[in-house]
Amino acid sequence: MSSSHGRETTTSRGGPTSASDGRGRGLRRGSGGRGGGDYRGGHRGGGDYKGGGGYRGGGAQRGGVRRELPDVRQLAEEMTKLEITKQRPHGKEGLPIELIANHYPISFDDMSCFHYDIDIRLMRSDGRGYIEMTPRETERKLRNDSKMDNIRVVQKMAKEWPQVFDKKLYAFDGQKNLYCGQKLSVPSEAATREVTIQLDGFQEQRFEVKIQLVGSVSMSPINEFFGGRLVNARAEQFREAIQVLEIVIRYMPSQLRVPVFRSLYSTEDRSAIPGNAEIGFGHYQSVQMTESGLTLNIDRAATLFRSAGSLNAFIGRELVVQDLNGVNFTDQVITRINAKIKGLKIFTNHILNQKRRYFIEKMSALTPEKATFKVKDPEGNTVNTTVQKYFKDQYDKEILLSNIPVIIVKGGTVDNPRYLPVELCHVYPDQPVPKRLITPNMTREIVSVANSQFPSQRFGLIQESAQTVEKESSELMASFGINLHLKPTKLKGRVLAAPKLEGNQRRLKSGKSLTKYMFFNLSLAVNPNWRQLFNSFFNELIATGEGMGVGIKKVDAMATPPPQQLKSGPYKSMDTVGSALKMAANNSCQMVFFCVPKHDEIYYAVKYFGDIVYGVPTQCILDTNFMTTPRGYFQNILYKINAKLDGQNQVLSAPQRPDKFTRDVLTMIIGVDVTHPGTNPLANEKVISSIAASVASFDSDFSKYMATIAAQPMNTEIVGNFDQMFVKQLQFFYTKNGRQFPRSVILFRDGVSEGQFSQVIDNEIPLIGKAFRSVGAKEPKITVFVVQKRHHTRLMPLVPKFNDKGREIRNIPAGTVVDHTITNPLNREFHLCSHEGLLGTSRHAKYQCLRDDHKFSEDDKQKLSFYLCHTYCRCTKSISIPTPVMYAHLAAFRAKQHIAAQNIRFEEKVSGESREDKEAREIRNISALNEKIIVNPNLVSQTTSGFNFELTSEQKSLQELAQKFTKEEIIPRAAHYDQTGDFPWDLVKQAHELGLRNGGVPTEYGGLGLSLFDSCLLGEALSYGCSGIGTAIGSSALPQAPIIMFGNDVQKKEYLGRMTGSEVLCAAYCVTEPGTGSDVAGVKTHAVKNKDGDYVLNGQKMWITSAGVANWYFVLARTDPNPKVKTSKAFTGLIVEANSAGVVPGRKEDMLGQRASDTRGVSFENVVVPK
Repeated sequence: MSSSHGRETTTSRGGPTSASDGRGRGLRRGSGGRGGGDYRGGHRGGGDYKGGGGYRGGGAQRGGVRRELPDVRQLAEEMTKLEITKQRPHGKEGLPIELIANHYPISFDDMSCFHYDIDIRLMRSDGRGYIEMTPRETERKLRNDSKMDNIRVVQKMAKEWPQVFDKKLYAFDGQKNLYCGQKLSVPSEAATREVTIQLDGFQEQRFEVKIQLVGSVSMSPINEFFGGRLVNARAEQFREAIQVLEIVIRYMPSQLRVPVFRSLYSTEDRSAIPGNAEIGFGHYQSVQMTESGLTLNIDRAATLFRSAGSLNAFIGRELVVQDLNGVNFTDQVITRINAKIKGLKIFTNHILNQKRRYFIEKMSALTPEKATFKVKDPEGNTVNTTVQKYFKDQYDKEILLSNIPVIIVKGGTVDNPRYLPVELCHVYPDQPVPKRLITPNMTREIVSVANSQFPSQRFGLIQESAQTVEKESSELMASFGINLHLKPTKLKGRVLAAPKLEGNQRRLKSGKSLTKYMFFNLSLAVNPNWRQLFNSFFNELIATGEGMGVGIKKVDAMATPPPQQLKSGPYKSMDTVGSALKMAANNSCQMVFFCVPKHDEIYYAVKYFGDIVYGVPTQCILDTNFMTTPRGYFQNILYKINAKLDGQNQVLSAPQRPDKFTRDVLTMIIGVDVTHPGTNPLANEKVISSIAASVASFDSDFSKYMATIAAQPMNTEIVGNFDQMFVKQLQFFYTKNGRQFPRSVILFRDGVSEGQFSQVIDNEIPLIGKAFRSVGAKEPKITVFVVQKRHHTRLMPLVPKFNDKGREIRNIPAGTVVDHTITNPLNREFHLCSHEGLLGTSRHAKYQCLRDDHKFSEDDKQKLSFYLCHTYCRCTKSISIPTPVMYAHLAAFRAKQHIAAQNIRFEEKVSGESREDKEAREIRNISALNEKIIVNPNLVSQTTSGFNFELTSEQKSLQELAQKFTKEEIIPRAAHYDQTGDFPWDLVKQAHELGLRNGGVPTEYGGLGLSLFDSCLLGEALSYGCSGIGTAIGSSALPQAPIIMFGNDVQKKEYLGRMTGSEVLCAAYCVTEPGTGSDVAGVKTHAVKNKDGDYVLNGQKMWITSAGVANWYFVLARTDPNPKVKTSKAFTGLIVEANSAGVVPGRKEDMLGQRASDTRGVSFENVVVPK
């Protein structure tokens, strides 16, 4: 019996076997065959796809004959329902849809296999003991190349030891575990065998291999569970049996491909891309426990490998030069090279053409002629020699590229490094690109390849991979009684209806107004005609905003830094951005726009100064979009602008909001994510910690979130201080909801693997209750979902559907949910595709419910998760994960950008430091880092960012200084000044000397350049001791403000500089009048110009703070008597010297609580104010 799979013909291993074959499985074994050959990435066919090689994992070939792929729609088969004890409930709502999943059924005999422990030791050539090659239980897993070396050693042992192995088939994981379907002839005690072998990159070596029987592993528990005979099953009961299946099915394919994590990659037909990298293709495989039995989940995979070949060429590509002879190897160039070659695996073959394997530590600054090391001369004496001389004397090798510094490889010492000339070194193939070296351009390249595979193509390639795995592993699997069926799973899903929304792309729910903003051009490409482009861009932005309900006032571009400043490197760019945002902050701008090129460091600088330093919302515009705006761009950018202005774009309609599911108006939605270290693109330094972010809703529309961020130990996923982060969000919710805490909490957690579920349950979720208890609130009902994006289950429609234009709808529709057949029966999980997949194959999210105090129905869990995917403020369409999770991800990623923009120096590892010292160092580094990622409190909590209100370290220091001064100086004398009414000159002078006055004055005029919020902090700290003394110290900030905002440079230098000098002076702000109070439009004080062009001022002001002690006054006077003139045009601000003729202060007012300040009226009688 045979079946045709595309153009390949396969022969079945036998007819169908019914469920009554005695194997305890309710699964029908199909008639699928072994598959037809080994797919190694595709034939070239004369074509080219993304830089080389014809068919690239599913994208269309260019220039070659297109190869027909298997049609999985003809192969898919439903799996028989099994009698699992305590079947989970399933959802019912939604329209039915038939689907195919990339899960291939596994059947197996009800048998036991034998588990052996392997211990491999490399015998030292000098006879001084051995080196452990297999890890202990507490050690980290081995590198893939070390695993393959161990596999080669065991294979040689098995071949040379027929008394034990007797041609029995086995599977070895390359570390400690060897499994065999039959018992080996190993004595009850451990048996040891010596193996001599030459591994790739080494001389011939001697290994000692110890093998010992651990016990047997039975498949019975799995069969009993799926046969309905095992009650209250736990995952731990099946873990070892599933591990056996994983190792057996993977063992043969892994030896013919390059293993990277759980994926296996072909060595053929890779696509070279810029950055010394190439894209490799392969497949992912993993044994999964599902409601329909065990399956092999197979998916297509692509990853980046480092370009192989000579090290000369590798470095040349990095420096973008053809010939290294002409390169000047400065410290900067060597640092750049070291960032890319550290840890690189290389080999040499100059010794009788034998490969020698090495790992690079770094490039030295020394050339072969100058690099010296110690060797033994023929008499046995230790002498110094150069690299150049050594290779000439020892191997008769002339170093031709003598100007290129040598590299240092591992294996030497500080006193005697191990050097190699670059020209003799070659880069090993098949080395994955380290995560720290993956650039955004590389990511875009590999994503474009992945997105080129539509579902039918991807599933066809998956089918080929399944056939290849079965072909290569069939004999080994048969020895274990395992059978892999080559029919993907067919199942029924449901499509949920989308929720109703308030607000859409035509009219936002709550549009805000933008009346004060600045624009800065930071792109050289835009420089020649930036003003013309500015007018065109903002005219269109304003017009689009008007239609959407976002009012933007047309203003002239207020500043544009000279682009020449950008030519001096990233830190000069940071200075430019910092100056621009300081100006914007001083002008109280609502938002600042930056036109930026494709330089990450400029973007990071914008976000650092905007979010952290000055607290001003920023919006970046890519220069290419600024010059040629793509369709739909203005709508998209307006979503972001409105959200940053605290507007609402779209919200769920009232019947579909989370509080309707919890039946409690006091409901909070939380999103939590942790992002892990990469590399600082500015300083080329590693970020030494992971960043945890939490966002929590605080409004009844569930559209606004507050974020808290914290650093934690590197690569730590569990958030150990979540209670401290969450307390701030609880307090904020309390202030925004009538002094009430939430009674229902729904948390969506991202980034957690199944192996970490127990840690989340035991260590994170209890911290929610701890946070509630710490604020004196009752612990709420809690429901927790884990959202997993990094799974490999893929779905496609079984029956093709077409839209109104006759085009095939290739992907599953948004709202597709699956909660059976391919879900784990031991977990409460479901698969949900919440977005429309336009390119490639949709990657849906997998949801795991870890706790459910609300006792939601399955339908409610699925609808709640789906609905929350529709409220993302940056677009009108639904996204792939719930909005709070996306916001948490953005908050954590933004914190990484803030770190990247700062040249932070961390305490480095000290040689020989103890574990206690290491932990203490990490704590100090993390503490320092937390100080650097606190968002400026001037930024209020917003939908997209939800910034927290934690004070920065500088603000805390300023506050503490003012509080200390208040306690020690003001409070002891407050009663005296309140009784006497004297002006507290002594305290004002002390505050002046401490820098507690004139803080808002820009630094270029002698002040501290403090923000308005900083000044408020000072005022609060000083005034709690005595409000009158606080006013006396701080009131001069009021007349300084209009000069800071509108004065020219001469005025600022004179009057602001006078205030910040050594002499202690005061100033007064004169607006209020006896008859009109603070009604500016009713001001009667007027000024007219005389024949010399000077103003002559007449009028009376009342309740003027510091009027009797001021050195100068800011006076608002009417200078145009025409009542029809607009108020904004009728008045002028005048700076009046206090000693001018005609200035007459009145008597001091006796004001409750303000007796220490000087408040009085002041008259101006023909006072001449020079122009």
